[in-house]
Amino acid sequence: MQAPASGSRKKKGGWDCTRHYEIIASGCVPYFVGLHLVLDSLTMYALPKRMLLQALELPGVPSESLFKDPPALQEQLKLRQYLKLDHSKFNTSAYCNLAERLIEYSDTALTAEALGKYVVTNIQASVLGEGTPLRMLIVTGDEADMQATLTYQGLYLVLGADSITTWT
Repeated sequence: MQAPASGSRKKKGGWDCTRHYEIIASGCVPYFVGLHLVLDSLTMYALPKRMLLQALELPGVPSESLFKDPPALQEQLKLRQYLKLDHSKFNTSAYCNLAERLIEYSDTALTAEALGKYVVTNIQASVLGEGTPLRMLIVTGDEADMQATLTYQGLYLVLGADSITTWT
């Protein structure tokens, strides 16, 4: 495991983006300011939000209570001092353990194939009935985005090439 490093994250255009996954894949732990706001929602459904909250509870990590006042949040985020670790209190061992658990989780749950299985399972459960064979038409625009690309790749892996048709 590499030396502890982190990436601070906050809502921008939306909550989900590839940067979260890149941070985890690099062996680092993302620090999500405002994660408590989406904890029980389907936002970032595949990310282990409760595990990520553990990063906020590590000794030496700035308390998220600093950020619970929404009007003050944007002003506080401009001041990077709020996101600095207190290295004299920081528990490197606990951090490395959390980073390792996140990588193990990502290897099985944050893959294109896992997304494809999630989509197929939910379509079958809510629309068609479990076990019903699927054929899918995927309509895309001129510009690819993260979610569309991963969904297509995942469905291709789960259903096979004969069950996927694209139209642009």
